[in-house]
Amino acid sequence: MLLAVRCFGKESVKDKLLETQNIVKLEFDNIPKRRLSAGFQTAQRPENHRRNRYKHILPYEDTRVVLRSTKSNAFGYINASNVLVKFGKHSLRYVASQAPMRATAVDFWQMVWESGCFIIVMLTACVENGVDLCYQYWPRMNTEGKVMRFGDYAVTLSNCIEAAVHVFSSLRLKHLPTNQQRLIYHFQYLDWPRGGTPRSLTSYLGFLDEISGMRRHVENQSALMNLSAPGFPFYEATPEYHPELGCHISDVSPPVLVHCNSGVGRTGVYLLSDIMIYSIEHNLEFDLPSVLAMLRQQRMNFVDTYEQYLFVYQCLEEHIRHSRLV
Repeated sequence: MLLAVRCFGKESVKDKLLETQNIVKLEFDNIPKRRLSAGFQTAQRPENHRRNRYKHILPYEDTRVVLRSTKSNAFGYINASNVLVKFGKHSLRYVASQAPMRATAVDFWQMVWESGCFIIVMLTACVENGVDLCYQYWPRMNTEGKVMRFGDYAVTLSNCIEAAVHVFSSLRLKHLPTNQQRLIYHFQYLDWPRGGTPRSLTSYLGFLDEISGMRRHVENQSALMNLSAPGFPFYEATPEYHPELGCHISDVSPPVLVHCNSGVGRTGVYLLSDIMIYSIEHNLEFDLPSVLAMLRQQRMNFVDTYEQYLFVYQCLEEHIRHSRLV
């Protein structure tokens, strides 16, 4: 029987942390890892095997990001998933992706362009303990003005700011066939080992807050844009209906693209903590196990471990405690 522990108020988050860790672990263990009815037809096609960083982490057929087909990618496949969370009139939209590989970097930037992303959240190092976790898909720090070419896309580093545990880069993404450009805000968190949790709770919450501020900025700017104006494309002029999202693409805010190495472990922690903090700040009903279950209905295996799940509870407690002090 699923242990459903409901959290409808801020006090209950602290109460939850006072319960035994065994109860929290049981709660985590009883959340289904994936949607059993989901298909993986495109992800499992032989020609797409090389596009999957890990054979056991695949996007569901009905929530996968679908790219415009090209000669080199006839099925428009990339290992990434659309994630939409609705709170009545409120909604948050994400793209959860595996880290780019050399063979998929072109597809990655095509996805950024076509999905209307302005913010990329990177939660992994490119190499950790000698293991390749992510291809260097953007210009390195201290290479301002350098241009990297990825098929029809050119990426230029405008500026870069290094903080204690993260690096912020402002990138200029240019679609060469149309000569249109978009500013991309790239946030890389540096202090989060694979399979673990951020070493500093306070630093991680500050990172979340900085990205939330940027998201609000992007949403405010997009509200002022003429969506069909040349030179700063946002979405297609004619909104396209997306069955997997259950709405027209212009009905929701621009997506935040989040990736670690696999697009499920650290990515899931980020999505879960971001969504829960958003719900607290907007006085919405929130329920951690139900939100994680809902996320796993859109991409498998979000949040790898019990320790990561517990960390999200700790984030909520710290966020609430800090909010009361302000």
